[in-house]
Amino acid sequence: MTGEIRTKIKLDYEDKMEYKFVITAKDGAPDPRLSTATVTVEVLDIDDEVPIFHLLSYEARVPENVPDYIVTQVKADDPDTNQKITYMIKQGPTDLFAIDPRTGVVTTTRGLDYERESQYILVVGTLENSGTQPGATTRVIVNVVDRNDIPPVFTTVPQIISLDDDVPIGTTVIKLISTDSDGTAPNNKIDVKAYDLGDPQLSSVTVVPVSIRHVATVPPEVGLGFADDAYNVEVPENATANMLIKTLTIINSRAHHDTIPLTCEIMEGNERGLFYVNVTEDRNCELRLKKAELDHENQANYILKLRLNTLSGLVNPDRNITMVKIHILDVNDNEPHFIFPESSNQVAKGKYFGAIPQDSVIGTSVLQVKAEDKDSGRLGQVEYSVIPSDTGSDYFSVDPTSGVIKSKRALDDIQLKVLPFRFSVNAKDNPGVQVDTHSTQAPVVVNLIADRHRLILVVSDGSPDKIQDSVTQVREVLEEHSGLVVGVEKVAARQFQSTNNTVEQDNTGTDVWFYCVDPSTELILDRNSSRVQRSLMDHVSEIFRDVSGRVHATASQIHAPLIPAKPVQAIAISWEVFPYALIVIAFIIVVLGIVGIIYICISWSRYKAYKERMQRMYVVPRYDPVFVEPNLKEYETQVLQMSVPLDDSDSYNDLQLDFSSKNHAFSLDNVSYITKENNGSAGQQSPVSSDAATTARASSVADANARNNLNINMNHSEHDNNLMRLDSPVNNPVYQSRSSEDDPGHLNASATNENVMFREKKDYSHLGFTYLGDRSPVETTTEL
Repeated sequence: MTGEIRTKIKLDYEDKMEYKFVITAKDGAPDPRLSTATVTVEVLDIDDEVPIFHLLSYEARVPENVPDYIVTQVKADDPDTNQKITYMIKQGPTDLFAIDPRTGVVTTTRGLDYERESQYILVVGTLENSGTQPGATTRVIVNVVDRNDIPPVFTTVPQIISLDDDVPIGTTVIKLISTDSDGTAPNNKIDVKAYDLGDPQLSSVTVVPVSIRHVATVPPEVGLGFADDAYNVEVPENATANMLIKTLTIINSRAHHDTIPLTCEIMEGNERGLFYVNVTEDRNCELRLKKAELDHENQANYILKLRLNTLSGLVNPDRNITMVKIHILDVNDNEPHFIFPESSNQVAKGKYFGAIPQDSVIGTSVLQVKAEDKDSGRLGQVEYSVIPSDTGSDYFSVDPTSGVIKSKRALDDIQLKVLPFRFSVNAKDNPGVQVDTHSTQAPVVVNLIADRHRLILVVSDGSPDKIQDSVTQVREVLEEHSGLVVGVEKVAARQFQSTNNTVEQDNTGTDVWFYCVDPSTELILDRNSSRVQRSLMDHVSEIFRDVSGRVHATASQIHAPLIPAKPVQAIAISWEVFPYALIVIAFIIVVLGIVGIIYICISWSRYKAYKERMQRMYVVPRYDPVFVEPNLKEYETQVLQMSVPLDDSDSYNDLQLDFSSKNHAFSLDNVSYITKENNGSAGQQSPVSSDAATTARASSVADANARNNLNINMNHSEHDNNLMRLDSPVNNPVYQSRSSEDDPGHLNASATNENVMFREKKDYSHLGFTYLGDRSPVETTTEL
């Protein structure tokens, strides 16, 4: 511990010049002794402060043409003890004004001229304070007082005037122009002397007082005015009240004292009172919205004319008026709304009704919906779409741009219970975005129209072009008198039936094709229905009268569509082409005949080759003679061997052989008999007795008292489809005794010679022999 006293913070003489405090000292004993002392600290002042002007503006009046005139005295304060202030003019005409550096007295160095400059502004500061903070400088406004120091002078030299002696009193003789360069408006008096040229010369003098109004002019560099002559501002139409639209900068507003009055006003363009102006604390003019009633759709632009008002000697006349053009920006503040056809029927209002033929092709136009949006640009564009529903949306689509509704499926298989088609069309603005959009829907009803629904209103003396422009009025008349919803299908030239039962056309008249819809069920009505007859046909006279009055043409008839007679079309023959046609036909016949002959020849050659190949396959086996016991009856036995080509051994198809007299391939008249010669081959086993053999039995009758038994043996192998050739005699398998009374053996007689069944029927149609279809598919050879 040294006991030194140090400053803890920075001391300021201007805040406190002296500090007093008590210091306590004690020893380190258990029972310490204390001692105190009072310390006084005096703060020494140094030059660390700068002079400050407490009055920021001075104003003085100085007469013109007076040199060394004391204008005013400025004063600054220095907080330091040793005050040191040196005044100086930092801005202003130093050739006209001077300041005492110690006292701050401002004087003129030479006489001022009011006509040259009526006001001067000096900025006075100190040498010690070079800052820019408030109080570092002060402003001196010097207003020059005008003196009448310049006499008026005539700008033109008068010439000799000649007058007639009969001029009336009060006639203007001459106009003389004089000017006074003084800036103020003195009251001048002009002596006018009139004298004659007679002898003696006589004269008279009069005094004409002239009062001159002074128009003060301000130098542009110091005069008040708007910074720009014109402004362009964009304001959204949903702007709220009191919203700042534009701040208009006023130049030289700080060069003048705050007490100088300054106002802004709207001279033109604010007829609805939507805008107002006021002056800000910075002495600028701000334009604000008074009422939140801007609407781009009603008025897109406003042009305001503003004027700056202040003292006449302070405003710059070239900049005291400015123009402000306000562009109202469009926002998406309107929803699309559909434009429905005008109708007197309350049911039809707010809906679209249409009809389409049931046999129409895909893509047929039904009707067109239309929606409008008051917004401009892309915000006002409308995009259409069909809202998915149970029935209508599956059969119809809408063009997203034009709103034309078309069919997208065939309507042939539509059931009556789903009619009419009901669906809704959606209209959305600002397409292509998901936000900032609005949409609305409109219901659509579509019926299927046929000939039984159509009616025609005949206007006999009105052209189709003329009636087309009035079709809405025609439909309104029909709806007013019928109470039904009426739709106009088309407007065409009038058709009438001539004496020869043909339908002809008259372009001077018009047929208005229309149909009726029940407003309660929204179903299209048959023209012969009681509802149409009662509501429409019973009021035809009133309908004709009102339609004729509105379209200025004669409505004469309502009837069903005319059915034209089918014309008989004659085939026109060109005799110049006929000979060439005959030649072409003859050539075609010759070519086809040659092709047919070639085909028959090729088929016949194939058939002969096939016959020869089949004959080489036939084998006649030799059988042992049959010996019959004497006590038994002797029968004549026939053995029939047949060759049946087989495809394979796994699949079997029934082959039917007919031995009746109708079969020309097999006849008993061609049977040859075998003699009873014993060749010593009895007892041999037949080669066809294997398990793979297939046996069929048949019988034929030689005469009325005899029955012949026929046994056909066929044998084929799994690996070889060719018939086995028999070179040695074999036992006759036809004759075989019965093993028992119940076993008939091989002597199984057939009641007739028809329908003998074989296995493996062969189809030879692939060889081209189609004419063999009626023949028996089995070649037969018999021996007795």
